[in-house]
Amino acid sequence: MLDKESRDNFRGKLEPAINAILEYKSRHAEEQTQTAQSTYLSARKTIILTTLVAAGIALFFAWFISSRISAMVYALNDRFSSLAKRCAASLCESLEALANYDLTVAPQPATQPIPIVAKDDLNPMVQTFNELLESIHKSMESFIVARGSLIALVQQLQINASTVTETSEQLSVATE
Repeated sequence: MLDKESRDNFRGKLEPAINAILEYKSRHAEEQTQTAQSTYLSARKTIILTTLVAAGIALFFAWFISSRISAMVYALNDRFSSLAKRCAASLCESLEALANYDLTVAPQPATQPIPIVAKDDLNPMVQTFNELLESIHKSMESFIVARGSLIALVQQLQINASTVTETSEQLSVATE
């Protein structure tokens, strides 16, 4: 073991070294704490900024997609309304006129098909609308052809009735 003087001497030399090490560790710990806080704040700002940018991009795409869907839904609504109020109503008027022996009213197709411009979830509805519209237009065309045939038949009956009337009058004059 060491005597008291050696111990004091050793302690005198060792204490400043230990204090220097403790002071260095304290400063180093403080620097690391500041660096960690700075890194944390920087990472936090980066995460917040990245989240805001991602949310902005997501909102833009949501707006873009919803506006395209809304536009197609409005177009479908507009065309269905036109189909009901113009084409179907015109066909109904023509049929009602025919039921009242009026062959002068012809249906007028007024609704145009919806062009398919992109492949999306609304395409089946657009295709169904276009098929329905084509079917109603064909019905109108068939009605117009049948109406024309009836007009020709009525005209032929008028000619035949006139011929029968003339022949009947001639026979009546001949028998007198």
